[in-house]
Amino acid sequence: MNDSYHDLEFLFDNDNNDVLYRKKLLSNGQCAMFFATHFVDEYNFHEYYIAFAIANKFKTIRNWFDCKGNVGDLDITFTGKCGLEGLIWARKCISDFMMYIDIDHRDDAQIVIGATTNKRFRVYQKYLTSYGFRAHRYPPNGDVFLVRRKEIV
Repeated sequence: MNDSYHDLEFLFDNDNNDVLYRKKLLSNGQCAMFFATHFVDEYNFHEYYIAFAIANKFKTIRNWFDCKGNVGDLDITFTGKCGLEGLIWARKCISDFMMYIDIDHRDDAQIVIGATTNKRFRVYQKYLTSYGFRAHRYPPNGDVFLVRRKEIV
């Protein structure tokens, strides 16, 4: 495990300081982006929602994240191109982000990861349980998400 600050660095979104992100150009020329959106509720509890996407252009992913413009079928498309490389990079981003916010020493925070399809959810669940993520219905009557917080570990 490398504890250098550079590995833990995330960029702040210019439009919204509650969004941290990283981006990477994959070996096949596709673009990958990792987003962490921060919310604080009225009880000062911090939630970080994670989003990850791969597309041909960073602008397409940015529009998908911002819910604007034409993103095509980015939510449901499986191209099979550089998917494993992108997922390994996303898992590293999650690990770095957990260290960045020091999740193991905080009682006031949790990380939440959802998926756009059941197939993606099963893949995320398989490879993130070793990081302490567990499936939870969130909110109690809503969809199932992967959640990581101190008391789950």
